[in-house]
Amino acid sequence: MNTVKIKKLILKNFKGIKKLEIDFKKVTNILGENATGKTTIFDSFCWLLFGKDSKDRKDFEIKTLSPTGEALHGLEHSVEAILEINGEEVTLQRIYAEKWTKKKGLADKVFSGHETTYYINQVPAKQKEYNEKVAEILPDSTFKLISNPLYFNNLEWKKQREILLQIIGDIDQENVINHKDSLKPLETLLEGNTTVEDFRKKIKAQIAKYSKDKESIPYRIDECNENIIEEDFSILEDRKKTIETSNFKED
Repeated sequence: MNTVKIKKLILKNFKGIKKLEIDFKKVTNILGENATGKTTIFDSFCWLLFGKDSKDRKDFEIKTLSPTGEALHGLEHSVEAILEINGEEVTLQRIYAEKWTKKKGLADKVFSGHETTYYINQVPAKQKEYNEKVAEILPDSTFKLISNPLYFNNLEWKKQREILLQIIGDIDQENVINHKDSLKPLETLLEGNTTVEDFRKKIKAQIAKYSKDKESIPYRIDECNENIIEEDFSILEDRKKTIETSNFKED
């Protein structure tokens, strides 16, 4: 687990903020009225790391808007952060800009889309390299756990259990059984080094087999019925008497 500290965050033309530098101290409070940019600062850091805002949306408005609500053209939208990772300083920067190209027959350049550029310690990096560096520093799932109080509650219970087990470490099976009297019967069922998970899989496989056998019972009954031979018992009795009489005469 890395120790990550934010030392400085620099925003340029990000959403409604033209330019802002925040030097983070041991304790940094960001205060303000509604719609003054508190969420924008959080969005900028999320975007710098993962290309998404604080609500986990990739498609959100990054550009600075004019008073009429239109995006201002020709600006570079940039977020840069100086981080301290395990005592070592690392600088990350993401820049979002418009692409303008000049086509044949036209005097002016025309808008042809957007491009995002990435820098690690002021060195240009490919998107894959940048994402790998961010994941090495702080995986997306870990960031959500420590920054969003609702994230854990919205996870599937199996994923919640996995995270909790990672936090508390390995759990001794014997301690779990001894902790609750109702689990005591498991001691006789778990032979040798069999784990609860392996035993669960075994029982699940047996249930599946029994269910499959149950489905085949009607077909087996039909097969047995087809092999049943109906006999006339009166004829068999006559044959029996004939044989007995024949044996009696021979004696």
